[in-house]
Amino acid sequence: MFTNTRVFQYNNNSSQCVYAFDNFLDEDYKNTILNKTIELTETDSLNHATNVKAHMTATTELLKHDEYFLLRGKIATFLNTCIVLRTPHWDEPRDIFFKSMWGMQHFKGNYTKKHTHGSIDWSGVYYVRSPDSTKISFVDVEYNEAIQENSLYIFPGSFQHFTSRHTSDISRVSIAFNIVIDWNKSPAFKND
Repeated sequence: MFTNTRVFQYNNNSSQCVYAFDNFLDEDYKNTILNKTIELTETDSLNHATNVKAHMTATTELLKHDEYFLLRGKIATFLNTCIVLRTPHWDEPRDIFFKSMWGMQHFKGNYTKKHTHGSIDWSGVYYVRSPDSTKISFVDVEYNEAIQENSLYIFPGSFQHFTSRHTSDISRVSIAFNIVIDWNKSPAFKND
């Protein structure tokens, strides 16, 4: 399976950019993740109280489920590759720690308001299913595009981002996460 990689940035020297990976998971595992995330977002546990105006799990809910372990590992591997290739710290030991991971299900009319994830090192979103032409926008790099199914975006937690209103009768299903980099550790990733 070929994963297409794209970078949206200020300039060619900056590691502060958005990394986009298309065709991220194989079809069988993507469907496993899709079904589990739909199950976990049947109700909105946060009652639209966040910037996500859709059904959403608690922010650490997906860290409790084994179905997402492989996803976390693959995200960590891709992020580690970005760090190695794009930062002056490529040779420093580091630990990639998932601070949070949550599921979202956007129904027709739902959207995500413009926001950041604050001082988190890296944030991201994986789009499991995207049946319409809803756009994701990254204000800091002045870029937006239609969300494609099976695509992953990784970006600094301080980057402003949002989505337009979902227009399909079929829900959009996605998984978001926050990552902290702990330097001076053996290269790995942790789940708790």
